[in-house]
Amino acid sequence: MLHHLQTWRAQLPSGRFPLTVDLGSGVTFYPFFLARKGYRVLAVDTDPVCGRDFTLACRALDAPPGRLSFRQGDARAIPVEEHSVDAVYSISVLEHIPRPEQVIGEVARVLRHDGLFVVTIDVGLEEAFDVSPAVFSKLQLELARFFVPAAPERSIHPRRLLTTERGPFPLVPRRNVIRRIARGAKRSLQNRLGKGRGDPEYRLACYGFAGTPRT
Repeated sequence: MLHHLQTWRAQLPSGRFPLTVDLGSGVTFYPFFLARKGYRVLAVDTDPVCGRDFTLACRALDAPPGRLSFRQGDARAIPVEEHSVDAVYSISVLEHIPRPEQVIGEVARVLRHDGLFVVTIDVGLEEAFDVSPAVFSKLQLELARFFVPAAPERSIHPRRLLTTERGPFPLVPRRNVIRRIARGAKRSLQNRLGKGRGDPEYRLACYGFAGTPRT
């Protein structure tokens, strides 16, 4: 996420503090991190509790003045004006929204023509998941309709992020812990999808996309 934002920002005029929307923000460290990196971040979430807690967090963390704000709103009707935002990012949010393909056109509406959209989506490999293969196909069509890819698209199985021996955080010495995590995930999926339907560890992938609006 940061890599794409920083690469894109390096091409902007110097001294510009990009207005960036955290879509489906919840209350996490990330907007505060970006604010200290020189971004102006508008957190958007449907939950009014997030607005309350975000305000409290800004006070507690001594946020940079004028760099952080919150608006309650739906990702399918982002509460900002047309072409008024420099960048939008969304981290594993779209899979929790009914008809998430509607979000893509809305992001394109609010972005400036030289803006950036960065998104990660948890994609199920079976129809029982919120973002099933059919829903994912609709998302891809909408992304292609409104955006030009700014980087190669990637899909990664979450467990590989933990177990790869060549990655930056190899957990191979902790295989027993990994096995316990995998067993817990299997039980959870069995409860949701029913037993005896194959290995659940390979039913989910994380898809990432970074793109600029089509002109």
